[in-house]
Amino acid sequence: MTRTFFFLIVFTAITMLACQPKGTSAATNQDTNNKQALIPYRDGQLWGFARPDSTMVVEPRYEQVYTYPDGYGRIYDKERTGLVAPDGRIILQPQYTAIGEFDQGLAYVYTPSGQYGFIDTTGKVVIATVYDEVYGFYGNRCVAKNEQLFATQQSGRSSKNTRQQPDARFW
Repeated sequence: MTRTFFFLIVFTAITMLACQPKGTSAATNQDTNNKQALIPYRDGQLWGFARPDSTMVVEPRYEQVYTYPDGYGRIYDKERTGLVAPDGRIILQPQYTAIGEFDQGLAYVYTPSGQYGFIDTTGKVVIATVYDEVYGFYGNRCVAKNEQLFATQQSGRSSKNTRQQPDARFW
């Protein structure tokens, strides 16, 4: 019994080590994540981003900043939102009313004129901001509404649905 238990522990440890990518360790991955982490930083009434080691990456000049689980930061100024990359580069100056979380490389944007579209991680509009409503991606399509429902692919191509409710055939 003791021999079997010992073998099981050794086998589990070897399996766990073998599954880890070469040249990485848990400590290395944690260090990399910390180097990329955006931490909101305030100086007086203005906000920016710093790293966990206190290195300033975005100077505090915005009314508000916040991060999303996708690792990207949002900067907010004069009722507009912009986008900051995980490495601290400002991708978009504040110009949208809202920017959603990235999913499958795309995030919704909501314009001051009340229209939705999608941007990629470089800030490029990849699905035009012409929709009244958009919903999350399911596979490579999302539901977008502009008087009628559409299935919009990540490429930006749309398929019209004449029904007012999506159904399984639509996908």
